[in-house]
Amino acid sequence: MTSPPALVPFGFPKLDRARAALVRLAEQLGRVRQRAADDEEVGELISRFVSEAYRYITLEETWLKESGYPELEAHLREHQRIIERLADASMDVMKRGPAAVERLCQSIDEDFVEHILGRDGGIARFIATHPDSIHSRV
Repeated sequence: MTSPPALVPFGFPKLDRARAALVRLAEQLGRVRQRAADDEEVGELISRFVSEAYRYITLEETWLKESGYPELEAHLREHQRIIERLADASMDVMKRGPAAVERLCQSIDEDFVEHILGRDGGIARFIATHPDSIHSRV
């Protein structure tokens, strides 16, 4: 198993803290699932993750809009796709139980965590190489 890529900071503390907290929550959820924790513990972590994910997306979108990020529309579309998948998987959990929990956790890993490490990491690298192109108060 390879280790995940390093979390490249945006350079805006509030956003960096929210992003790092999501990665830690996803890692904690993975550990809890590996040790076959009870449904209540897994459910609580999923609920926290989804809540924090929505908060992070809102914060990041506000920052991207204010900063004039050049690929804003594509990034917003990707957020919309991720939100829809998380919402669908969350509804599935309420209807179907344990197998649906696994699908939701897979969606968190494959969609959201991959996004915040990969795509958002790309934004952070863009900022590092183009510091004068991003102007934000967030």
